[in-house]
Amino acid sequence: MSLAAAAWGPRRQRAAFSLSFDNLGEAAALQRGEAVDVARLGRDPTADVVPTLLALLGDVPATYFIEASNVARYPGVIAAWHEAGQEVGVHAWRHEHWATQPAAERRRLLRLSLVAFRTLGLHPLGFRPPGGTLPEGALQELREAGLAYCSPLGEVGASRLEDGLAVLPFAWPHVDAFVLDPTLQTLRQRCGAPAAAGTPQQWQAALEALLQRALAEGLHATVIFHPYLLLHAAHRDVLAWLLRRLRQLPELWVASCGDVARSLLPAGGVAAGAHRS
Repeated sequence: MSLAAAAWGPRRQRAAFSLSFDNLGEAAALQRGEAVDVARLGRDPTADVVPTLLALLGDVPATYFIEASNVARYPGVIAAWHEAGQEVGVHAWRHEHWATQPAAERRRLLRLSLVAFRTLGLHPLGFRPPGGTLPEGALQELREAGLAYCSPLGEVGASRLEDGLAVLPFAWPHVDAFVLDPTLQTLRQRCGAPAAAGTPQQWQAALEALLQRALAEGLHATVIFHPYLLLHAAHRDVLAWLLRRLRQLPELWVASCGDVARSLLPAGGVAAGAHRS
């Protein structure tokens, strides 16, 4: 079901926008088999960025999709995010590429992840698949696990209900790593973009264009920032600029992914056991 023409949120605003963050700590590096200093496990610089993010965000809602293995290494960081009123979503156990996992392994990793978050009193509503893509049957598995939504790779404006879940897609050009990370040249080429990494100015321009498109077409748009890139002041400046722009646009419903999912699901349609986190 396409909801591009709908009014959004409790105030029936023109468009909707979800700010999100992906990846915490060493999880992705460990999953890729990169050399990680064992003595520094649990002291990754990305964890130190989180208090800065919370200060920048203030009352602007955001969703942080976190690998559940981080519960053991960064419980205080995850709890601080939640206690600030921000949403925690699931980003697999250790950043496993979701489309390459067998169904039985996907189910195991989901169970393991949700149990880990529950030790912190968190009951995530949503899941973002590392790698972006979902294999056949994945939506049913997420629903059976008690989740209410998924945020996979897809088309701008294609937020919808599918197989009983809210689907809130993101597009590569609206991911900071796709634009800025110099190591992702192969991904950019595969998507028909220039191989060379862009500049913070180009990233800011892409975000402004997305805001204007969402407002012009009445869409829900999702963007992704990564804390490892926000270690750089110039990249944090773009986030700060975006937050100022969001506060300047009263016709835009700025909402967590979880709140957008709730707005799409039928009354009482949030899966049992999935609560605000």
